[in-house]
Amino acid sequence: MLLIKEHIPLLDMLVELNLVIDNIEGREEWYWIDEPPPEKDRELGIGRYIAWQTPLHREAVKTTLKKSRNKNIEASTLSCTSIY
Repeated sequence: MLLIKEHIPLLDMLVELNLVIDNIEGREEWYWIDEPPPEKDRELGIGRYIAWQTPLHREAVKTTLKKSRNKNIEASTLSCTSIY
């Protein structure tokens, strides 16, 4: 999960790379062109205040995290290049 204390570096890296937006304030339907992001993606730990820039970014991070879990790698140690 991205929002657990030890995984904050991963969240910071995703924000820096412009893959996620953090601190979303408004979730009313009229704010969104298509549909608002889900309240929480339980698999990735993305919650109410974080949204992916595109579905492609979400899937890239999801794939990387699955690979890291299979290899027992801490999510906070992933490099920027491993996301792509």
